Amino acid sequence: MRLPGPYPELTLLTSRVSADSKGRLRSGDGVTMQETHKPGGAAANPRRSGFKWSVAAGLTVLVLSALFLSNARATSQVAGDGLGLTRTEAALGANDLALKALGQAVLLAEDNALGVADANTMELAVAEAVKTLEELSARIAELVEASEQDGEITRLAPAAVAAAGEVIELIRSGQIDAAGETLSGPAVESFEQLRDELSALRTTQEATLTSTRATANRLGDIVTFLVAFFLPLGAILAYRYAARRQLRAAEIQLDARLEAERDVVRAKDEFIGYISHELRTPLTSIFGFSEVLLESGLVDPRSAMDLIGLINHESAELARMVEDLLVSARVETNALVYKNEVVDVRCEVDAVLASMQHHGPAVDVLITDNECWGDPVRVRQILRNLLSNAYSHGGPSIRMTATQRDGMLELSVADDGAGVPTEMEPRLFTRYVHGGREALTLGSVGLGLSVVGSLADDMGGSTHYERTDGWTRFTARLPLAPRATGPSDPFQEEIATQAAYLRDHIHTRDRSVPMKA
Repeated sequence: MRLPGPYPELTLLTSRVSADSKGRLRSGDGVTMQETHKPGGAAANPRRSGFKWSVAAGLTVLVLSALFLSNARATSQVAGDGLGLTRTEAALGANDLALKALGQAVLLAEDNALGVADANTMELAVAEAVKTLEELSARIAELVEASEQDGEITRLAPAAVAAAGEVIELIRSGQIDAAGETLSGPAVESFEQLRDELSALRTTQEATLTSTRATANRLGDIVTFLVAFFLPLGAILAYRYAARRQLRAAEIQLDARLEAERDVVRAKDEFIGYISHELRTPLTSIFGFSEVLLESGLVDPRSAMDLIGLINHESAELARMVEDLLVSARVETNALVYKNEVVDVRCEVDAVLASMQHHGPAVDVLITDNECWGDPVRVRQILRNLLSNAYSHGGPSIRMTATQRDGMLELSVADDGAGVPTEMEPRLFTRYVHGGREALTLGSVGLGLSVVGSLADDMGGSTHYERTDGWTRFTARLPLAPRATGPSDPFQEEIATQAAYLRDHIHTRDRSVPMKA
């Protein structure tokens, strides 16, 4: 079965635009268009540009991370050096305090021997000296453990503590003079050597702290400058890159939109040309046949009736095409009004066949359910379009059925033609669908099936196409007519049954009479 219409598919509101590998825009009809960017610009090779930006951003982040880590390490070093200096200062203070406490204990022991101070005061002084020696030992041990000192301090500190312990033992044993000599001799010398070593260590730590602090300050200044410089610069560059991408996308969209507008204009021009051709075909036939009648008159009644039948047929085709155009336009603007009521499908089928079977093959009609709910005018238009499609593009055998299924009345028109190409099936019920650019002998504007789909949808139904067992079937599904709620009249049902039988009998007899071409 061929698709209705002699002209190419028109897609009025869309343009198939794609970009090829060389950066050009290509529309569906082969028209190409260059981008507005220069070949050497960022648009020419977005992958390379994006790679460059990624490398630059990665290097920037790497440098900033290294500087941040260096600054953090320098700051940590400053804190460590400061803590070490604090420990050294504490050890120096403990050393001086222990020497003074030891001297005070010797002095009070001499006063006690002279009877100037009592024994309790002397014992308190000795206990204080012992306490300061313990504090000195703790500070020295903390300093050695923290700074990993393994030099003179580790040797001098135990010697000073041992000399001080010897002085305390002499005081407690009552050898005051020997305690004073030991204090002024070995003990003082040991404490002074320890103080000199601690002072040298403090000087070294102060120099290291000063240097580390200066380095940390320089790194901090560099990091601050880079952050203050690169953050705005990165934001500006990112905004510039995003703006260029948006501009490029906008230009591509604008070019595509312009090309789509050109396609719309071309499609409209082609449509006007095709519709003019299709409307001119029946008009030419009507004009020619009427001229023959005017010239020859009714000399041969049989020939005259044939010509009048042809004029009637061409007029019906012309009226159908115009009606399809008007309905399609009204459906597009939601201006079509429906007057739904109970529709006698059999009457509508008879009316359509009466105007179409004079110049077409016979149609086998099988109607098991007779009523649906819809606009009678639009139901008749659906039937006329389905039958016209089968007459024009179907096979020699045509069947029409009306059956109830799932609460809907299915109006189907089937023929034994070749069917529809598989790639065209999804778009059968859209506007301006045709089988190609070749002209067809019978006219069509490509709206028949789309009008069927639109009318069926608006009346609460649907459309369907299928190809089974060598038959091509187009189906319009409409709602069933509501059933009466009152009690049925057996007499009226009998009359309706007899009327249906007579109508079917007369219709079968009419189809058995050969029709003229």
